[in-house]
Amino acid sequence: MKKKVVSVTGCRSEYDILFPVLDGMNKDDAFEVSVVVSGAHLSDNFGYTVNEIEQDGFMISDRIHNLIDSDREVGKAKGAGLLLSSLSDSLDRIKPDYVLVVGDREESIIAAVTCTYLGIPLVHLCGGDRTAPKAGDVDEPIRHATTKMAALHFTMNEDHANRVVKLGEESWRVYNTGNPALDRFKKVPKMNKAELLDFFGFSSDLEKGKKIVLVLQHVISGEVAQGADQITQTLEAVTNIDCNCIVNYPNTDMGSREIVSVIERYSEKSNVCVTRHIPRKEFVNLLRNVDLIVGNSSMALLEGSFLKIPAINVGNRNAQRMNGGNVVTVLPEVAQIKEVALNILFDGKTADKLKSCKPVYGDGNAAKRIVKILKDLDKSKTELLAKDITY
Repeated sequence: MKKKVVSVTGCRSEYDILFPVLDGMNKDDAFEVSVVVSGAHLSDNFGYTVNEIEQDGFMISDRIHNLIDSDREVGKAKGAGLLLSSLSDSLDRIKPDYVLVVGDREESIIAAVTCTYLGIPLVHLCGGDRTAPKAGDVDEPIRHATTKMAALHFTMNEDHANRVVKLGEESWRVYNTGNPALDRFKKVPKMNKAELLDFFGFSSDLEKGKKIVLVLQHVISGEVAQGADQITQTLEAVTNIDCNCIVNYPNTDMGSREIVSVIERYSEKSNVCVTRHIPRKEFVNLLRNVDLIVGNSSMALLEGSFLKIPAINVGNRNAQRMNGGNVVTVLPEVAQIKEVALNILFDGKTADKLKSCKPVYGDGNAAKRIVKILKDLDKSKTELLAKDITY
């Protein structure tokens, strides 16, 4: 009998991590795979990325419209409530053997609560991480709370696995597999640099000779009031450097609309391309060719250390996250960001030092490991749900 697995996803960054695992299971006769799509995936403002999930060939078992048109904390809380109500009906109807989630967004914690009450084993990817607890970010408690309700844990490195065990999880439930997001770099076809720059609108010979900078910056939930000023500091720094600057929209967190408003003010600059969503092929090839990542996306540390991309982390987000050596953390101040960016872009020694980093989030084979473990797992539903807290 096939193992029925349902994954819950609400945004592009989350889905990028899930995709290699879902793809591996979808190609294996041992599994029946479907996806519950929610949140920003169903919003035109964020690229309507449900289309990408359909193009990847996955069955969509439900679509949950829970993204509230709000830029305040209460909007996020109410959106999570809508997701809880609808997801409960979805999973009660589908009756999966496992539900698969990733990380520390509302999709993971709401799926965890739902699965706990419905008696469905939850599989959690990327638990045990640390990000920015001192900044008051919600990611930290959401991530660890999800861990406490999950039946199985697939972590990105040994340090994370040890932390999950310290949280009281039985060791047989915890597997250090690496970050599945890295797996896509082995599968996505390569584009040449000229083709890539044409996609982003940098088509002239002069533009094609410039360095490429990618800006990805999100709001920290504990610093919502400062979000607009922080992205302004970043954009003032990097868009006034002689480079091709690609700025992607943030996730749908509290305060993201103010960040988007600031970003759009820079879209008319000749060296700036603003994007709502970058398709997987173009995004992977952008990372293969980019000279610098600036902002506070976890991707700079996770994928960045694997691909040896120099990066600048602006502010407190990711301050506690494991750094393979490719990321420099700075204050959200124009002068500091610009000085470090210029050194990385135009001082070969600085860039070479950051590129000598080591990958600390896996080797690009995580999905294969996760699929095999789930395929071979012979624990009963009762054994998976009957958690013995060990602390």
